[in-house]
Amino acid sequence: MTEPGPPVALQRLLVEPSGLWAEAAVRLPGRDDVEWLDLRSRDLGGVEREPAGPAWRSATPPRAIYVPPLAPGEASRESELRAWCERSRIGLVEHRVAGREAIETPAGEATRAWDLLHLVLARSWDELAPAARRPPRRRSARSDEAKDDGASERDLYLWPLLPGLTDDRERVEAGLTALAAHGARRVVPLVARLSPGARRRLAESRGGGSFEALFHGGDADPRAFAARCRSHGLDFLPFRPRTPAEEVAGRRLALEVAAELALIGDLSIEVGRSEARAQSLYAASRWFDACRFDVLALEREGNLGIVPGMDTEIAAVVADLAAGAERSGPLRKLAARYATPQPV
Repeated sequence: MTEPGPPVALQRLLVEPSGLWAEAAVRLPGRDDVEWLDLRSRDLGGVEREPAGPAWRSATPPRAIYVPPLAPGEASRESELRAWCERSRIGLVEHRVAGREAIETPAGEATRAWDLLHLVLARSWDELAPAARRPPRRRSARSDEAKDDGASERDLYLWPLLPGLTDDRERVEAGLTALAAHGARRVVPLVARLSPGARRRLAESRGGGSFEALFHGGDADPRAFAARCRSHGLDFLPFRPRTPAEEVAGRRLALEVAAELALIGDLSIEVGRSEARAQSLYAASRWFDACRFDVLALEREGNLGIVPGMDTEIAAVVADLAAGAERSGPLRKLAARYATPQPV
């Protein structure tokens, strides 16, 4: 029997790390009673009642679906979507508003992204979602990184970067200190791309010097923010969403390698490595994403030479992730370089 299609209309997304690798998003109205940044547009959420964009048209379902904070009355539709995703082995990126959302266990291994915009603007650190309160991290014997426990393993926190409003040093230090104390693991900078209407809406609601900051502020500096995250022991890079059902080990590894190489490609450009190098990494990422081989077997048997552009860096990514590391050595090294404070 053929599995019926999704219970809600979907729109196609460009698959990239900044969008948490979601391939589609629900076309449902977003909430407009609080500020949040829509991952599809980086604009203020809730402005468009029906988000524009190409519809999802494919014989195969997407691997991951983005669910923004939804308007009141859409909870039943979201529950239907969750159940369908679990049956269809589709990953979810559940966008939640920190301090304003009911705490629920996400479906399967969904990525839960907590939006911090309204808390950062108001400096309301006491309103952090209770889900952030976590026990101390434990170390993995297979990695020098901290391992996560429990249903919140895939939680991350989205810090909006609006120059002059949310990126001043005092606000960032206070916010990251509060997040670290509450047990957050990952605080991902989100560079806003606000429309003129959204800028006016924020300026009118915030007053003070917000108009000047919103309309005449400089550029956001995600590298400076990343450096502050590292000083607090926080990761600033997202993870790829996982499917509710366990993937075949080799296939899951292929998808994790694809995501890791895409991140390395993005950071390579930011730190000044050659465009050719980044393109080589992107090509390898696409190969692993489409790969149907058992990557564990390829790595174990020394057959990674079939990968286009295979070199020592790509091989190290595969070996580290195959060994169970959460982040490969090449990505950790490049992330440290990315987050090194830049000379003024």
